[in-house]
Amino acid sequence: MQRDFPAQTLDELCLVLAERYRDRVALLDGRREITYGELADHALRVASVLANSGVQPGDRVVLAGRNSMDWVCIALGIICAGATAVPIGHGVSGLEYSRILNVTVPVLVIDDSRIVDVMRSAKITRPRADRRVAERDDVALILSTSGSTGASKQVPMTHGQLTRLYAAVADRLELTSADRVIGAVPFAHSFGFNGVLLTAMAVGASVRVVEQYNRSDLADVIVRDRVSVVMGPPTILFDLVNSGREDIGTVCRMAVSGGSEVPLDRMRAACRELGITRMFVGYGLTEACGTVAIGSIIEGGPGSLAMLTPIDGLDIRIVDDYGYPLPPDVDGHVLCSGYNVMSGYLEAGEVSESTIDNTVDSDGWLRTGDIGWTDDDGNLYVVSRAKDMVIVSGFNVYPQEVETVLLQHPLILEAVVIGVADERQGQRLVACVIPIPSRRVDSDDLIDFCRERLNAYKVPRVYVELEMLPRTHTGKQSREELRKQISERL
Repeated sequence: MQRDFPAQTLDELCLVLAERYRDRVALLDGRREITYGELADHALRVASVLANSGVQPGDRVVLAGRNSMDWVCIALGIICAGATAVPIGHGVSGLEYSRILNVTVPVLVIDDSRIVDVMRSAKITRPRADRRVAERDDVALILSTSGSTGASKQVPMTHGQLTRLYAAVADRLELTSADRVIGAVPFAHSFGFNGVLLTAMAVGASVRVVEQYNRSDLADVIVRDRVSVVMGPPTILFDLVNSGREDIGTVCRMAVSGGSEVPLDRMRAACRELGITRMFVGYGLTEACGTVAIGSIIEGGPGSLAMLTPIDGLDIRIVDDYGYPLPPDVDGHVLCSGYNVMSGYLEAGEVSESTIDNTVDSDGWLRTGDIGWTDDDGNLYVVSRAKDMVIVSGFNVYPQEVETVLLQHPLILEAVVIGVADERQGQRLVACVIPIPSRRVDSDDLIDFCRERLNAYKVPRVYVELEMLPRTHTGKQSREELRKQISERL
């Protein structure tokens, strides 16, 4: 789609969309809808409000709050003012909120209580004729990592990185302006802002904004508002299956999920039951603007790992513990390079070279923290997070492999496998499971089930039944918190 949308910056993209798709719906929330022409007008008016209040090009503006159409208008308004948007998720703790402010040093904070005031002022403020136009190397966005192992880190992303990458993502997904994408994941994080909003904008598609996720009425929203593309974690698909509706596939043609913990067999089964004919899995990290590779998941395809093809212009390398390249089909550390790789983390208002030395080498290769392998054609298969690997009696065990087996059990709804200290084995495996509603699981049955499908050292001997799993503010499973909880219980 880059041929159709040659925009080099996000504010330029807003104007191109307003010209080409002025009357096409850009955003809707079930109560109202706004077109791309109106979206650009709102953004330019917000930009004037911000400029009138003293915001200068290059300044940082924090935007907090739940998903809403006004939130999107203000985010784009910050960008159209030549400033940098710093979204903060709704579920962030007060301590983390304060830490992000100290790191990013914003000139203005727009939270839930101020969003309405900004939009009210925008209605009576005309766009400024002297607005400074951003350049492709200007920072458009600062997004937080998930913080699954501690405090989040803040990653600057430029206009040029984002416009190029998400035009390529939309092209890979074959998204069109006729599509309507569900916006249920938080816009304050990479999947929501980049994966949903920017991918949709790259082709002029519509976004059905979901202000607060409610699994009980999600299926009704999708059918009523003719959502053709579901984007989000696997739980969205599973919630749709549990809704019992049989007409979702009549409107929804595609599902897009992400992360290294996507249970492919269950995803395939869910799409089959829902009547969704196409499914994609994306792989990436915030340090690479959110996306590195995408795989099309074929119904009935082999294996439990997605075959991920790097986006054009991006490269993947697999190396050993010492940084030496490994041949195809050998597990190692996943590195990536390309135009989407960050320049460094933000610290005290500036990009820190001290932190980037631990993440990106002198040749621009980003250490992702994942373990994986490539095939002869350069496709990537992600096995696990490196920090999640468990060493049992000297053998490496990747929890994702064990979790994939457990999820095949008819009574298991969710499963996370962790390692805890063990005097004899070094570490031992503990499986934390959530059974399907109103059912209980038997440890001996699960042990026998796993023994039939795994090597003996990969079979957990301890099973902990939970009602829910701890998660980060981005909705990811927090293995770090789970390890703490389980260590205290055992």
